[in-house]
Amino acid sequence: MNDNLRTTNAQPTLLVGSATLVTAGDRALLLRMPTSPTTARTLGARAVLLSAPGSNTSQLKAAAERALNLFDQGEGGAGERARTIIVALREQLGEQSEVCMVGLLRREAWAASGGNLTAVASLLRESRHVTVLFPSGAPGASTKAAQRQGVVTGRVALAPGDRIALAASEEEGRELLKRRPGPTNDGAELALLLASEEPALPPPRSASQANDTLLAIPTDNIAQAKARARARWEGGNDERSELIAAAVPPKPEADRRRPEHPTEPYTPIDRAAQEVLAERRGSGARGGVSTRGPAARVAQPSRDARNREAIRRAARARAERSPGAEPEIERSRAERGPTPPSRLHTAARRLISAAERRFPWAASRVPEPSLDIERRREVSPKQAIAQSRRRSASVLLTAILITAIGGAASVYLNQTNPTLDAAANARESLAEATRAVDEALNPVTNLLVSDPDRARTLLVGATEKLAIAEAGGASVSEINALRKRMEAPLDKLFLLTRASVFDVFDFASATVPIKITAITQGPDGYSYILDDYSGAVYRVDPAAQPNPRATVIYQPGYELFGSTTGRAQTISASGPDILIFDASSNLWRWRPADLSGKGTLVKLRVRDGELWGSDVTIISGFAADEGTGLYRIYVVDPSARQILRYTPAPDGTGYPAPPTGYLINPTSLTGVDAMEIDGDLYLAQDGLVQRYVGGAVDEWVPADPGDSVIRSSPEIRLILSAGASRTGVLYGWDVRNQRMLAYSKAASGSVLAQYQLVAPDGVVSNIVGGYIALARDGGAPTFIWAEEGRIRGAVLGAAVAPGGTPTPAATAAPVIELPSTQP
Repeated sequence: MNDNLRTTNAQPTLLVGSATLVTAGDRALLLRMPTSPTTARTLGARAVLLSAPGSNTSQLKAAAERALNLFDQGEGGAGERARTIIVALREQLGEQSEVCMVGLLRREAWAASGGNLTAVASLLRESRHVTVLFPSGAPGASTKAAQRQGVVTGRVALAPGDRIALAASEEEGRELLKRRPGPTNDGAELALLLASEEPALPPPRSASQANDTLLAIPTDNIAQAKARARARWEGGNDERSELIAAAVPPKPEADRRRPEHPTEPYTPIDRAAQEVLAERRGSGARGGVSTRGPAARVAQPSRDARNREAIRRAARARAERSPGAEPEIERSRAERGPTPPSRLHTAARRLISAAERRFPWAASRVPEPSLDIERRREVSPKQAIAQSRRRSASVLLTAILITAIGGAASVYLNQTNPTLDAAANARESLAEATRAVDEALNPVTNLLVSDPDRARTLLVGATEKLAIAEAGGASVSEINALRKRMEAPLDKLFLLTRASVFDVFDFASATVPIKITAITQGPDGYSYILDDYSGAVYRVDPAAQPNPRATVIYQPGYELFGSTTGRAQTISASGPDILIFDASSNLWRWRPADLSGKGTLVKLRVRDGELWGSDVTIISGFAADEGTGLYRIYVVDPSARQILRYTPAPDGTGYPAPPTGYLINPTSLTGVDAMEIDGDLYLAQDGLVQRYVGGAVDEWVPADPGDSVIRSSPEIRLILSAGASRTGVLYGWDVRNQRMLAYSKAASGSVLAQYQLVAPDGVVSNIVGGYIALARDGGAPTFIWAEEGRIRGAVLGAAVAPGGTPTPAATAAPVIELPSTQP
């Protein structure tokens, strides 16, 4: 085959520039060309151009060599390796430094740039060359994945003749693309021009015209093309034949000394010759075997002959001074009888005698000698059954003993030291947790921003390992240090915000004790509380001047509209009113008249309201049209296993119509703690939250916060609604973890945020009720809640200022009115 007609692949070629380090001022350029077919296929030609103001020549040289060394030794894609190297160089040289890396392979080129430095490429696109900036002009370079960590990466496919120029500026790179190949005029020129070109083929011999040729015969291009195609086809066949021949394993060769034709073994004519040949063969495969007929039977030596041979060998050994040269003389049974037994035989005989004395039935009995004719001993069926039972019991007892001994031996051999194992596990867990925290909080990779899921997995795993290490007795200081490092990142990953707690109103200055059992926000924006001791309802105005004031708006024992007010059992805000349900099964409505705390108290007529029992503690109203002042009321009646819905009268005087059951399927309501209505109905029951739409359970389920390793599962006992149906936020108070969870009302039910309440005294507990006060300017909402003797609040979204005062300044002493003794 003609070697001149073989096809070749395009290779990275240096057209302009130098393969050594070139520096100019605060810039440096370094190029490495492939030195072997392997490096040409995997690394190709790679170059780095960097600019670092304030750096000297040695620093630039070290940085350029470090960049290419890291690239050659790295793993993964070329673009990702270059991105990691550029980030590391910018940390080493400063944020003002700029780095651009370029690489050429056989069929593609890649580039990565961090800063204003860029390469310029001339690429063949649709039969014409176009000039683009590289990597910013590469396909997909504008995506977020290609612009991470301030570094832009890109890849383009190469065709023969494509060029890539790397210079100090874009203009110099464009001018460099127009230059012809050749060495630079100045060896220190900071410029580089690479191209993907095929090596030049030597001209065919027939192309050169001899001097003695008289006629010039024109060249047939079609014939030459056919000849080259034919040569390539033949070359491919030859190469394939060579590969197939090389893959076929060589045939095993026989012994060269063995004759090719079959031979017959030599057969000696006498036995003496057979013995000589057998001695020469030794212990071979056919040694000592007669080649003609059966082998002669060798006579075995007698015992005296063996004894003489043993004595002879012992004498020879003594002559050679070898140890253990005493002869081993065989003894007959009669001679071996008088030999005294060994200690082992004596102990075995004593053990057998003791067993026979302990178990006489198991001893072997020798029949007494007799001259009578031997007869077979007859055994009765009962004796046969008893013997069978004894044998079975013996076998079972033996099996139990063997099992017990084996089990005890296995336990003894496999026993471990729990203390040592726990300490080893603690050390290993602490080391794994340290590695996970270092990887998650590495500032170079910045997983908290680039890959939050990976960071969450690492930190949660580190938390589990720290729990194992703490149980195993690892260093408490190291464990606390790691937990301190993980606290802020975990809060960020799980959307946790720490909110400062402030006091709204304190009833400690009251002359009589007050125990708050319920709180709600009235239509005027103020807090209304229920006192369990007196059964009265207070309106709390913390901003009253000159002193904060708590005013009584309802107290038991008053005669009104032919009825006497009883002890208030529950209160709720509905439309423009405050609904009060007393112990006499009466429903009262208090409507504020002004902002000073004055209002009117009216008894509402409710159909079958007197049938409400003492288990009715949750009453809520919902106004479909707030402008009318009318609203429906929903009553949770556990004894009826139903939520009663009442429709108001047109004049607003009561609810004369019989109630309708809201639930399509009545269910147990004994564990209901709270109810919220925004068009849909939400129930907090037994620590879980469910949504009802049209009286049926909806598919909406609040999502899991995902921090079960750090905190226990939520137990929601109080729910608060903010915003419209399906678009607002549902807040749930987790009594088990003392936090407020914000759930989306959308179909996903995802956790929007978590709020950890931070009080000055460190105690936030015994919350009996609360409400969400929305900010008028659209800012962060405020959670207002009541404890037994005070009202407190926290802005959901405001972070705790380190070293600051989380509570407002002291206010004047509050004025608390007491219910009058005479109605």
